[in-house]
Amino acid sequence: MSGRGWGGSAALVAVVGVWGCGGGEASESAAEVSSPDPVPAATATEESRRVAVVRAGARLVRELHIGSLDDGPYALSGVWDLAVGPGGHIYAALHRVGEVREYTAEGEYVRTIGRRGQGPEDMYAPQKLAFHPDGSLWVMDLYNRRYSIIDPASGRIVDTRPRVMAADCPIWSTGWFDLRGVRYEGEVSIRGLESGRGTKLECTLHRMSADGTERVASLLMPSAIGRGGPYAPRAPFAFDPETGTVWTGNNHFYRITRLSFDGDTVAVAQADVEQAAVTPEDLVRMSEERNRALGGAGIEGRAAPTKGPDQKPFYSHMAVDGEGLLWVARVTAVDGDADRFDVFTRQGEWVGTVSLDTPVRVASAAGMQNERYPLVFSGGRLYGVHEDELGVPRIMRWRLEPSEEGP
Repeated sequence: MSGRGWGGSAALVAVVGVWGCGGGEASESAAEVSSPDPVPAATATEESRRVAVVRAGARLVRELHIGSLDDGPYALSGVWDLAVGPGGHIYAALHRVGEVREYTAEGEYVRTIGRRGQGPEDMYAPQKLAFHPDGSLWVMDLYNRRYSIIDPASGRIVDTRPRVMAADCPIWSTGWFDLRGVRYEGEVSIRGLESGRGTKLECTLHRMSADGTERVASLLMPSAIGRGGPYAPRAPFAFDPETGTVWTGNNHFYRITRLSFDGDTVAVAQADVEQAAVTPEDLVRMSEERNRALGGAGIEGRAAPTKGPDQKPFYSHMAVDGEGLLWVARVTAVDGDADRFDVFTRQGEWVGTVSLDTPVRVASAAGMQNERYPLVFSGGRLYGVHEDELGVPRIMRWRLEPSEEGP
């Protein structure tokens, strides 16, 4: 599902990854893997090696996909989040069917956890996954306004906890525990624009008390206008669990800041990328793509050709990996897929640009309220979702390796 690109040069990101032997093209089987072994956490020396590889030129190469059109536990519907647990097992939150599915590191189905409902072991619409430092897997169930706590060993929901905030921030990247186990909750408010053209989303991130019953600090994020479909202006943000700080920005231009909960700017990551002004023709193409996507999702209404970032290329989503590196998905094609990542150190230093052999979906075709495409970095690998030509979603895993072309 690739579209026309804008071309031009660009540069940015950085690293975390493992390089290894090459893998072949994925087959049409439900799961395929070329290098399934779980990757241990990186040491400082390994991280330096990874940075060096990215500086010299690197790419992300697909090594696993999970998913099929109609093959039972491999048929995926509404994958809102992913998490990677012990042994490299992959957990997928399926928003539409109210369950979490577990797969091995090789992509084999293990079990389904929960069912759609409101009982003690039910989940109505699981949206986000996060491992607590104690090893339990927490599932944020927005419509039931609670968290379901899963024991990974048994695959059962063993407890629930109430969610304090009523409405979550749909543009928030994965992860909401810091290394001490303190929980962070997002809250969104929606208000109409004075011009009458669309709505503005305002997200606030709250740090909760030790017992998780009340908020003790809050940080207001930049606003985003309109739906979250391809090319919608957005203000994504990514939480850094080691420092308890937040990367955020508005993708009208390529400048991202890391904020403390006091609201202080502690680092700035600015893209060393050649940008150009978005033209009226670009805006028309953006609105056509959004209308196509919204119509395909059964959502009425049409997007006006006036909403879009001011400059191109622009970023769509961002995430922090286990080593504290910021990965920024850069969108250059009209279908809203990202074909490269721009990566920065925690101090905001640009390291390099990493390309993907298969674009990863980062913009929702149905809008923020209906879909979310996760990006997860774990054990030196990238996990995400890709849709094939028939619109069939597949969970993908990529590994980092040196580029054949170099920088």
